Amino acid sequence: MQELVNIPAPIITWSGAIIVALIGVYFSRKKTEAEAAEKITGASRFIIEEYEKRIERLEKDMDRMLYKNSKLSQRVSSVENDARIYSEMLRALEKQHEALQARMREWNEGIQILIAQIERNNSTPDWTPEGD
Repeated sequence: MQELVNIPAPIITWSGAIIVALIGVYFSRKKTEAEAAEKITGASRFIIEEYEKRIERLEKDMDRMLYKNSKLSQRVSSVENDARIYSEMLRALEKQHEALQARMREWNEGIQILIAQIERNNSTPDWTPEGD
């Protein structure tokens, strides 16, 4: 114990200061690590919140697009149905047109027969189709 008493005062003072400084650095380092961890945690929470907001926006966009897609699909189905109906109507009109053309050919042949009959009886028809 007597040896400790013989240690000069400046060395004891300096060694005490060094010990206090080391303890300060140790606790300061712990505090810095805790602050860094807190900042990292805060930043992580911020990033997670931003991504959650982005996901919500994307889900809303997706819902809107699905709704639009559904409406467009209904319109396409309606147009396809209309096209099918109009196709059937067109085929019916084409058949009617063919029947009318056949009837017109018969009438033209009948007119030619009647004109020939009138001329055979030495008479002139009051009317003949244009071009004859």
